Amino acid sequence: MAYVPAEEFAAAPANDVEEFDVRQVISILLRNKMLIIGVMVIGVLLSIFLVQSMTPLYVAEASLVLQRSRMNVTGNRADAVVQGLQPDFFTNETEAEIVQSRSLARKVAAQLDLKNNVAFNPALSPSKPGLIGSIRAFLGLADLPELVPDGWRRFLGLEPDRQAEIEAAPAVSPARREQLADEAIVDRFLSGLYVDAGSRSLVLLVEYTSSDAEFAALAANSVADLYILDQLNAKYEATERANRWLSDRVSELRLRVEESSRALEDFRREVGFVTVGDTTLYDQQLAELNTQLIIARTQLAEAEARYGQVQRLLKAAGGIESAAAVLDSPLIQKLREKEAEMLRQIAELETQYREAHPKMILARNEHDDLVRKINQEVNKIALNLGNELEVTQVREQKLQDEVDKLQNRVGEQKRTEAELREMESVVDADRGLYETVLARFKEVDSQQQQVIEPDARVISYATVPLAPSYPRKTLIIGAGILFSAIIGVLLAFLRERLESGFRSLEQVEAATGVPAICMLPRLVGARRAGNEPYEQVLDRPNSPYAEAVRTVRTALLLSDVERPTRTVAITSTVPGEGKTTLALSLARAAAKAGQKVLIIDCDLRMPSLHQALRVPNNLGLMDFLAREKAFEEIIEIDFKSEAHYILAGASPLNATDVLALDRMHDLVRALGETYDLVVLDTPPLLAVSDTLVLARRLDKTVFVVRWNKTRRTVAAGALKRLSESGADVAGIVLSQVDIRKFSRYDAHGSGYYTRGYGQYYTE
Repeated sequence: MAYVPAEEFAAAPANDVEEFDVRQVISILLRNKMLIIGVMVIGVLLSIFLVQSMTPLYVAEASLVLQRSRMNVTGNRADAVVQGLQPDFFTNETEAEIVQSRSLARKVAAQLDLKNNVAFNPALSPSKPGLIGSIRAFLGLADLPELVPDGWRRFLGLEPDRQAEIEAAPAVSPARREQLADEAIVDRFLSGLYVDAGSRSLVLLVEYTSSDAEFAALAANSVADLYILDQLNAKYEATERANRWLSDRVSELRLRVEESSRALEDFRREVGFVTVGDTTLYDQQLAELNTQLIIARTQLAEAEARYGQVQRLLKAAGGIESAAAVLDSPLIQKLREKEAEMLRQIAELETQYREAHPKMILARNEHDDLVRKINQEVNKIALNLGNELEVTQVREQKLQDEVDKLQNRVGEQKRTEAELREMESVVDADRGLYETVLARFKEVDSQQQQVIEPDARVISYATVPLAPSYPRKTLIIGAGILFSAIIGVLLAFLRERLESGFRSLEQVEAATGVPAICMLPRLVGARRAGNEPYEQVLDRPNSPYAEAVRTVRTALLLSDVERPTRTVAITSTVPGEGKTTLALSLARAAAKAGQKVLIIDCDLRMPSLHQALRVPNNLGLMDFLAREKAFEEIIEIDFKSEAHYILAGASPLNATDVLALDRMHDLVRALGETYDLVVLDTPPLLAVSDTLVLARRLDKTVFVVRWNKTRRTVAAGALKRLSESGADVAGIVLSQVDIRKFSRYDAHGSGYYTRGYGQYYTE
């Protein structure tokens, strides 16, 4: 036998369905149709009651459209004092929040005088007795003391809050109490207000929900009007604040311009800053000195060049005469001309006279004097060049000193000029700011007298709704039907999952690994005398029940072909599963088939075979095992079926030990050799352990499980004990099967059990 552990057996699904089976689902729904219908009826009734108990609410809707407008006091859009709206998604959301803000709601509450409205101020309504108070008044027990303390009554919601107690609270001052009451009124008003900021348009939908249709329209229109009025007031206040601020700024800037201008003039006088045209006097002087310095440096360079040339020529013999300064000298040129004339004359005299001639000597002496004068003049020129160089150097140095001094003065003047420019820029900035603010002040002052347009306008005022928007009776009832149907279906599937019993042979085999022999149907009126199942085996041998018993007998015959089954134990998990009925039915069916059969009631603690046979339990198995009676004295005959039987007899104190005696085992072995079939009606496995000491010495054991009743975990424990005892389990029989219900459980059909035999089955 393939045994499944109890833990896995208990976790086995109620239906062995690995795939989604539509017929199985339909079968579950049909089996639980009354549960589903009942839940749906309750759901519909609750929906109707809920709809009838709901207060009808009316929704009024007003429409606002946002406009692209703003007031600009400078002509420059970036300098607007009161910015207009730039409608977009965020603007719509922002304005929607403003419409349903507490500040605006507080104004609407004040305008509509909600403080004196009973719907918003519960303090105005007369106090109503709570649940207990109403019951006491109805029963005339108002004068009796309260049994439930005040704190518990309020905690349990049996009495409403008492406004008088709140007002009498010593921890709250009157001003604070009034403020809390006003805030509560605002909260109640806001609970009915909703603003829809459309994302595809510039329209705001102001909706108000109230049980009073007229008040809903009035509230929606009041919110829209006060929102626009609040915009206008905000713009007027912003313009007025800007006007006051600009006025203060104009006065302040006027004083600042006067102070900065006065400081600039004082600084000019202090530093003596003089300008000539676009430049200052120092700049002009510096430019002239720079020009002279450049000329002086040029002359110095020329003088240095000439002087250097002369110094080089003086070192060379006769070189000085070729100097440019010598050659350019008019005196030297005249002396050179006179020298040339004298040389011509000497040349003429040489042709006429000798060297010693006085004319020749005189001519040469004159020539030497002339040469001497030329040399003297050349030396003078060289000396003059040196003097000229010194003069030029001194002049250049003086010019350089003057330029340096003047540059220092110009630098100081530049720093002073920078300060002056800074002061001038401050004066210009102050004057420009003053003129700008003054112009803006004039424009704001002029536009303050003009009409300011709001950023929104009402395009549709709310009208009084003719029909309530809530509750939607059809929708609520339809939803109640739908949800109750869903709940009913879920409960049906939950009920199926929670059912712990076996419902089909396939389930038994798949879950336990033990062969499932057959199902024994439950008969109509089985408890009435003469209509018991074991009577049906004899009276109606062709009935489904008799056929099922014959199936058990056949299964026992075919369970071991080589070694026929002679001794069979019929047992179950717990009492009341029909093991005695099956044992007697099997014995009678075998006897009617011509077999020599003996049935023994081995349930010594709670015998039941004598009740089924309607005979007294005077003598039985216990008397034989106690050696008080012989075997021939305890055996009896069932005259209806010719089967033999042995009753239990007196109940011992130690039934397990008695059944474990060798005398009992010898008796069973001997009876197995004498009879074709010996059926032992044994006690339930989980009740006592009597069956365990018998089953291992018998050929086969049939395990009876009550259909859809015995818990699978309990059956698993019993099978585990039976398997561990060494018993050979022939199979499992499902007893007391309600065929009509089984036909709904069996998604694959079981019409065989109901065709033509409906009068025998339970309804």
